[in-house]
Amino acid sequence: MIPPAGAPRVREYVRLLKNSWLLLLVTTLACAAVSWFAWHKSEPEYQSTASLFVRTEGSASPLDAYYGELDMLGLVETYRQLAASSQITAPIIQKLGLIESDKELAARILIVPGATAVLNVVVTGSDRAQTTEIAHEVVTDMVTVGNRLAMVAGTSVTLAVVDDASPAERVGGVRTYLMIGTVLGFAVAVLAVIAYALIRDRVQSHQHLERVVDDAASGRTG
Repeated sequence: MIPPAGAPRVREYVRLLKNSWLLLLVTTLACAAVSWFAWHKSEPEYQSTASLFVRTEGSASPLDAYYGELDMLGLVETYRQLAASSQITAPIIQKLGLIESDKELAARILIVPGATAVLNVVVTGSDRAQTTEIAHEVVTDMVTVGNRLAMVAGTSVTLAVVDDASPAERVGGVRTYLMIGTVLGFAVAVLAVIAYALIRDRVQSHQHLERVVDDAASGRTG
């Protein structure tokens, strides 16, 4: 694609941006400050994670290990349903005095398969301490209810807590907000400077002026 006659070249855009460094700096810093303010004023969401180990009885042969892993994959959905059931959520709501329904609490609980025979239980919430407490209660109740159901069903699969609930951390740290704001601010400033120069048809350099004069002398228009 041939650029129109008289259009500035890449190095002239670079020179234009270099000459507008103060505007770029101020705009970028302003956008970063707005991003920090948005993060500071936004409703925080916290996340706490705990881990469960799924124990199955059997020999240590490769075949048993293979089928044990298949059984584990099949049990993931079962444990997801268990974590979202009222057997888990109702006691937690009552014990911690939560003002929400079983479905609302279940929507905050996520079961994620981890390493072999390990389940990660992730709980989100708007209160840091409460989110940690809920994650602790979820894994504790899942072990109790899951093992009781296994005993009734006559299976050898049991649950055990590997890692208790970690201290809840805020989702989306300030660094992420600042990075996004800084990049967007710089990009917007660059586009604004270039667009303004093109609209005003400014001459970015002595070389640009010479090209415009030469084009006009040879009968070309820009």
